[in-house]
Amino acid sequence: MAFNLPLIALIGATLFFYFREARLRRQLQFALKSPYAEKRQSDERFHSIVENAVEGIFQSTPDGRYLHVNPALARLYGYETAQDLKSNLHNIAKDLYVAPNRRSEFQTLLQEQDFVRDFESQVYQKSGSIIWIMENARAVRDSQGELLYYEGSVIDITQRKNAEERLVYQALHDSLTALPNRLLFEDRLHQAVLRSKRDTLGLAVLFVDLDDFKLVNDSMGHEAGDTLLRVIAERLRNAVREEDTIARIGGDEFIVLLERLKEVHEATEIAERIVTELQPPIPIGEREVFTSASIGIAYSADGLHRAESLLRDSDAAMYQAKTRQKASYALFNPEMNTKLVERLEIETGLRFALERGELRLHYQPLIELENNVMSGVEALLRWEHPAQGLIPPGKFIQIAEDTGLIVPIGYWVLEEACRQMQEWRAERPDNPLMTINVNLSGKQLQCEDIVAQVAEILDKTQLPPTALKLEITESVMMTDFDTTLAKLNALKAMGVKLAMDDFGTGYSSIASLSTLPLDTVKIDRAFVNRLTDHKETHSALEAIMTLSKALKLNVTGEGIETNQQRRSLQDLGCHVGQGYLFAKPLPAAALSEHPYFTGVVMERSDERRAA
Repeated sequence: MAFNLPLIALIGATLFFYFREARLRRQLQFALKSPYAEKRQSDERFHSIVENAVEGIFQSTPDGRYLHVNPALARLYGYETAQDLKSNLHNIAKDLYVAPNRRSEFQTLLQEQDFVRDFESQVYQKSGSIIWIMENARAVRDSQGELLYYEGSVIDITQRKNAEERLVYQALHDSLTALPNRLLFEDRLHQAVLRSKRDTLGLAVLFVDLDDFKLVNDSMGHEAGDTLLRVIAERLRNAVREEDTIARIGGDEFIVLLERLKEVHEATEIAERIVTELQPPIPIGEREVFTSASIGIAYSADGLHRAESLLRDSDAAMYQAKTRQKASYALFNPEMNTKLVERLEIETGLRFALERGELRLHYQPLIELENNVMSGVEALLRWEHPAQGLIPPGKFIQIAEDTGLIVPIGYWVLEEACRQMQEWRAERPDNPLMTINVNLSGKQLQCEDIVAQVAEILDKTQLPPTALKLEITESVMMTDFDTTLAKLNALKAMGVKLAMDDFGTGYSSIASLSTLPLDTVKIDRAFVNRLTDHKETHSALEAIMTLSKALKLNVTGEGIETNQQRRSLQDLGCHVGQGYLFAKPLPAAALSEHPYFTGVVMERSDERRAA
């Protein structure tokens, strides 16, 4: 049998190469499945994850040097590359952390427990900007437990921290003036009391309440009121020391904390500076507004007073200051607490006085000085308290103004006075010219529907508008002059008569007086009381009479107590008088029987006064 040797050689070579390739393939597959290759692939995957992570990742030595950082950490700290970060940060604590002790705290925690979670710090970026970071880290040890390095992650939490700070700021500050609010003030006051005990230095709390702010707010609008408050806040900052705390704790109430005082006069000097700082007019739009404040001072020489006591005492002193005059201050004394308690009792009782029927009207005659006959009466509010008896108006009228209760009470007064006058007119048809004078408060006049209210009451009681004369004080008329003038013109067009009460107290000018639709000016009792003893007062009244005559206004003198005062006013040209010389304010039934009401005129003398 013959063999084909070339063919056999070809087949042999083919088999050799086939088996060699298969062996190499098996060796390669074995190599790829080896643990060394798997580790290499794992390292490559880990490296890719670290390098492409969005959060910063690091490895650092126990003494505070970076071994490895990823690009995200470099970018977080403001560096272009990881190498750039490592080259520039030689000492993490000193070069990176705003407060190096925070890094020390971080290191201590790592050493004590081998891990740290959610550790927050402030760090510098390369540009010098400060950001907030949160770190998580753990210790990496060998099989023997020896520390090799630390590894961890870092994220930027600046936005969250800023949002938290804004929320905290908003919770502790007044949004309108950016001043601390009551919550922050009370915290600072508690800390100040502790410091005062330790340092044996005094402290003071000044309670600052704006005078007549509500009139401005109601008449000119809340936007104007907000502007006024912002200016007031700035002026208070100018009046106090840099280290003092000013807070806004209510609509028109501010409070000041003064620390490290050696004597009480340091507190009163700052109160005087506040009064002075508030004196200049405040421009609001095209107008100028004058404002002032009443200030109560509570002083502690040794820090033994509680924070709550200082707040309460300064409030009590403020109310005492308000009883004196505008733009004044008062230093607390223990008697003021009694007055504050009394005020709170009056305020509480007053809230129910109207619905319980405790309010009364008394009426005081208005006498024509020339012929000595009664031309009208003024309705005056009284409060008959079930326990305290008759409470004088001076004790509750201002409280009614402050609380806003004067609006519903004023409506009742106007309606009851008009009803009573219509009843009297029916009884005395021979005197149809008799009028009823009713005081209109500032808050009532600022009500948008005050004209409609007056019209409604006149319609309800059927009293002719010409039989009603509304008395409004100078200060109220001069507040928001344009708006007030429009309302007064509307009332005048209705037929209602208008009187300026307390004329001569210094608010109005001749120019403004000439534009008001007035029928009468009422001379304040302070002028009448000084009439016979002060030449200056006599000259002032003479000028008022001349002005009133030129403007064709009637003049009424208030508080006449002697015949001498009566004669002096009559000689000056005063038309009508009112006061105890003629009659004290009386209930309606008693006035109906009075000689002036019935037409029987009594002779007068300086020694004899009407009952």
